[in-house]
Amino acid sequence: MKRRYVLNLMTLLLTVLLSTGSAAQTAQGDLGDRVMQGIQDYPDIVHYRAAVRSYKDGFNTHAREQFQLAAGWGNKEAQFNLALMYFAGIGVAVDRVKGAAWALLADERGDGRFRKTRREIMGLLAPEEKQAALDLARELKTDYGDLQALEKRAKWVRKQKRELTGSRTGALASAVRITTVGGRFAGRGDEYLGYLNTFEQQLLDVVTSVEYKDFEVLDDDPEAAAEDSAAESDAGSAEAGAPAPDETGEN
Repeated sequence: MKRRYVLNLMTLLLTVLLSTGSAAQTAQGDLGDRVMQGIQDYPDIVHYRAAVRSYKDGFNTHAREQFQLAAGWGNKEAQFNLALMYFAGIGVAVDRVKGAAWALLADERGDGRFRKTRREIMGLLAPEEKQAALDLARELKTDYGDLQALEKRAKWVRKQKRELTGSRTGALASAVRITTVGGRFAGRGDEYLGYLNTFEQQLLDVVTSVEYKDFEVLDDDPEAAAEDSAAESDAGSAEAGAPAPDETGEN
């Protein structure tokens, strides 16, 4: 169990450091040099970045709170980090059931990103804890699931569009300056509208392509279990054949 906790904590750190801001950076990168520094980020990225800063500075309770705010916008990395924080007691008292429930929700798409750790966490639970986690995951899904997040994103996009000011918004012609609630954008109106629409469209593409399953079915998927076992076997074989590392961790 100790080894698994260490692996989970390492995964949390890596997830925090490597995945922060990816959605916003991708969308903004598509706009090129027309995006001025200070453009309003997507809400989940604002909270995710705040969580990363707090986590790095040792303010784990605030980090958890910010991850939870990001989780409400369908940010699966935030939901996964919440799972690890609750399960390991980072910024909150240890709550294995709640940690497992967040892990189930983070993996609701069944795309494999968080499956191994989710199965590992569920495997550590007693039968009554596992059932409680499944029940809680279903409750969390009513507020934090993809369908709810999509509706929330759609409302945010509509609100931003209503609050836009400036002439020729959405025009295909010359650049115009648009003032937004959270910053300023220098570029064509249609480009900024595209940036806003992407926030909703990214999740819409997911929702329309995923066959969502009940969490109990997801957790008992034999095909996924076989894939995980095969991956672990391959990893073990590679580790057994590798030269032993020296004291610095390098070969």
